[in-house]
Amino acid sequence: PVLVVSSADVAQDVLKTHDRVFASRPQSKIFEKLLYDGRDVASAPYGEYWRQMKSVCVIHLLSNKMVRSFRAVREEEISLMMEKIR
Repeated sequence: PVLVVSSADVAQDVLKTHDRVFASRPQSKIFEKLLYDGRDVASAPYGEYWRQMKSVCVIHLLSNKMVRSFRAVREEEISLMMEKIR
């Protein structure tokens, strides 16, 4: 299903009042095949499992220390991307 809204204010209102309805991604066979049966943090349905996965990501993968540790990788990837754009 798709919902089209006419303004940013209406979109904000819909997402505030019906956030749980729109929290999950649509289920897809491709997610099942490629993304751990659709149970990774990007494609898992909203619920307790997703909240646990998000917590693990925030604490262990997205901490300041971890983000800083990948600075060189990010810089290299940006350089490669910029070379391809030029």
